[in-house]
Amino acid sequence: MLQKIFHRKREASSSIDIILVQHGSNDLGVEKEIRIVGLKNIIYKVWTLDDLYKICEFTHYEAQVIAICTDVIIPADIIDNLERTPYNIHPGPPEYPGRYPSAWALYDKAKKFGTTLHIVDKKVDSGHIITAEYFPIPEGATRSLLDMYSLQSVLNIVRQTITAMVSPSEVLAISDTLTWADKPRTTARSLIKLCHVPRNCSKEEFELRYKAVGKSKNYPLNITMFGHKFILNDDYVYTESEKEPSQYGS
Repeated sequence: MLQKIFHRKREASSSIDIILVQHGSNDLGVEKEIRIVGLKNIIYKVWTLDDLYKICEFTHYEAQVIAICTDVIIPADIIDNLERTPYNIHPGPPEYPGRYPSAWALYDKAKKFGTTLHIVDKKVDSGHIITAEYFPIPEGATRSLLDMYSLQSVLNIVRQTITAMVSPSEVLAISDTLTWADKPRTTARSLIKLCHVPRNCSKEEFELRYKAVGKSKNYPLNITMFGHKFILNDDYVYTESEKEPSQYGS
């Protein structure tokens, strides 16, 4: 039944279909931005690799694939079969290739952050860069605030480039000046290591790690002592009896 519905839709449109590969089950507002600029292309939203394979096969690999803020890695066989160049738009400027770029920017005390639009290649964050948008990191910014600013920046890039991206004739120009930083791509393993606080950690180092990680439930700060792992829980509410007595004994 699903395939028949798709088939009728495809017959009604001669424009290039769009496959949006998105994060989790979140709707980031990308389709709304596409409609705002006046495009009426059929849009398929996928959140898993299995769904991406299914829709690519259904569209005969002729659709425009655009990955948006997703941890789904488009595999080599899909890249090779696609008729159109796939693109990736995600938080993190070229200076921070890999996962969790906002955490590393905060840890590095970076002054600016941004988002990148690049061609999808067979290695993570290695394809030619089309453009990047930068914004200053506000004083005292948290990771959640930086991620919120990044999403708005992603939508800005979508708005500015989507018409050319799905055009039958236009080609997005590769940047002459933007290249990926020559350093290892950060991974989930990298963040896990950052979350593990060393026992001889200074106050300054702890504050840096806390700022970078924030109140993450998936990747909380932790420390191991005497064979036990202790995890930071900022949401814990102390009872009166658990609170430390003041220096005056009250």
